[in-house]
Amino acid sequence: MSWVTCCWQQDDVIEVGGDHGEDIRRYQVAEKTRNVELLITLLDSNKTVKIDFKHPWAFRPQTVGSLAAMKLCTLCADEASTRGDVKAKVRKLGGLRPLVKFLSQTQDRIHAGLLVLSYVSVDEDIRPNIDNCTQIYDLGALPILVDLIKTLPVQGARLAAVDIATMLCFTNSAYRLQFSKQGGIANIINLLEYKPNFTHDEEEQMLTFMDYLHDILNDASSNQKNNNNIIQAAKKVGLIQKLKAFQESQNHDMKEIIQKILNVKIITSHSTNRRR
Repeated sequence: MSWVTCCWQQDDVIEVGGDHGEDIRRYQVAEKTRNVELLITLLDSNKTVKIDFKHPWAFRPQTVGSLAAMKLCTLCADEASTRGDVKAKVRKLGGLRPLVKFLSQTQDRIHAGLLVLSYVSVDEDIRPNIDNCTQIYDLGALPILVDLIKTLPVQGARLAAVDIATMLCFTNSAYRLQFSKQGGIANIINLLEYKPNFTHDEEEQMLTFMDYLHDILNDASSNQKNNNNIIQAAKKVGLIQKLKAFQESQNHDMKEIIQKILNVKIITSHSTNRRR
């Protein structure tokens, strides 16, 4: 399962605790009928729930609202023939606004919001969903994501935040510039810390951060406008020095992605200019 986009399964839910109030009954109907509109309506619910929940990193939903978000996540990850329609419905039915608000709320809502937004921000061909990403940006998600990349204590949640931010950067070069100016690129680079005794999961997470960083820098290199800000952001936090530390790794994939980053045009041209 992906560290970013894996979801809990329906059979993990054993019990909805407490008295069965109206919101809980409505959630059960929405879950059974796969009713996207009703799930979006329930995002605002603060009715407490108790469930059995299994996920590599996401915090257990505490309310019907966060539980409804997790169910939206499973629908977005479902059969390829239906998930594109679900992603469009989430936007058209007003679901993106409360999901972006989740990113500034409790831990369970932050995690649930990150998971859903990591799905709805990308199309089936791993390209950004332009309509969804544009609205996510317009709702003010970018500065929140920049802060979450820096401050979230759970690495999987950080990966999800980087995932969404990367899709926003691909959507519009102006979004990418704002991401850099607000410290987003620096925050990703600061996550790259080499140690000789990585666990497998830690190594995979570093590889994922490097992949996202490469994609953002490579995309920027194809659009020369405003590249200087991105170069300066990378320079300020010592990107090249950090990558050189990782060259001690025996992981072939890591060596390969490091070389790809170092070969990105805006990085190589900057290094060449410094030697002149």
